[in-house]
Amino acid sequence: MNMKMIDDLVKQMTISKVAICLAIIVIAICVNRILKVAFRKLRTKSDFSENSPLKATAVVIYNTLRIAVSIVAVLFILQTFGVNVTSFVAGLGLFSAIIALALQDVLKDVFSGMVILLDNYYRIDDAVEYNGRDGIVISFNVRTTKIQYIDDNSVMSVSNRNISQIRKLTRLVDIDLPLSYEEDPRKVYKVLGEMCERAKKLENVEDCQFKGTQNFEDSAITYKIRFFCPPQKRPDTRRAMIKLIQDTLLEENITIPYQQIDIHTKS
Repeated sequence: MNMKMIDDLVKQMTISKVAICLAIIVIAICVNRILKVAFRKLRTKSDFSENSPLKATAVVIYNTLRIAVSIVAVLFILQTFGVNVTSFVAGLGLFSAIIALALQDVLKDVFSGMVILLDNYYRIDDAVEYNGRDGIVISFNVRTTKIQYIDDNSVMSVSNRNISQIRKLTRLVDIDLPLSYEEDPRKVYKVLGEMCERAKKLENVEDCQFKGTQNFEDSAITYKIRFFCPPQKRPDTRRAMIKLIQDTLLEENITIPYQQIDIHTKS
């Protein structure tokens, strides 16, 4: 702002314009105080621990609104004194576009983090799958999600923009069991049904169901076994289930077919 602009502002200062500016300042202060009170009430009614995603989101929204109110108030004051703010707003828009372009990945993370929070996609301690590995969400904010893998306890920090690659695990686990066409299906149904009853006694198995025939493959009939367990215990529980299936088939002399290739040659 040069000296000529300052002189013009001084000349245009009238009691009415000064009163309007003071009113704008008072309104801006009141709006900021309302935002502050609302933020404090939200803190008392919600879980605002250090790692709470709600805290991170609320802080971002609160600070953004405060800055927006201040900018709007300044623009109104300048407009009141006859300053052409159109070029300033246009320049501010261009500057914002440049900043948004430079920080597009960060903005994607923040937006995705707010979507995760609002949609309750997952929470801390939920079991998820990322990159084909099962893990537990140990912390979450508007930018990143930290996942501790179940198999080796290693920790992966995932940008929230990759939410499409994160799958929340349920308590349901399916095992597709291929058996030979030569096996009597009545015997298979009886054996696997009884095995599911025994499986309910395994540690961490909440329920087990034999769902019956799943599909007819080229060299086997596939049967489906479904069990339920805590997602955090899925790998160990699945191994225990597979061992029980293996032992049961061995006891009942039921074989699992393997791929065979017939080669025909001309003599």
